[in-house]
Amino acid sequence: MPLTQERRRDTIVRLSLNCRTARAGATGESLMSFGPKTSDPVICHCLGIAASEIRAAGEYGECQTVSEVKDMTEAGSGCMSCHRRIIGLLQTSRRQAAAAT
Repeated sequence: MPLTQERRRDTIVRLSLNCRTARAGATGESLMSFGPKTSDPVICHCLGIAASEIRAAGEYGECQTVSEVKDMTEAGSGCMSCHRRIIGLLQTSRRQAAAAT
């Protein structure tokens, strides 16, 4: 059964919160802290969106473009300097998915 856009967005939001909570719990810091870097780099610094959240939007939310990632996660809707990093993550995820099949 295909996911509706609303259900996809809900899934991504849950994954995003889980990622942020896990990162904060691993470092013992609050969710909004600017402490030591973790293995999940922040891609959109304006909104604090991590690489794992963008990968999840591509994989589970079937996002193919920066605009679709922006609609689903809001990453890239601030200063827009992360658009190249978002494109790179989406391309890498697609290559890995193609190699896995």
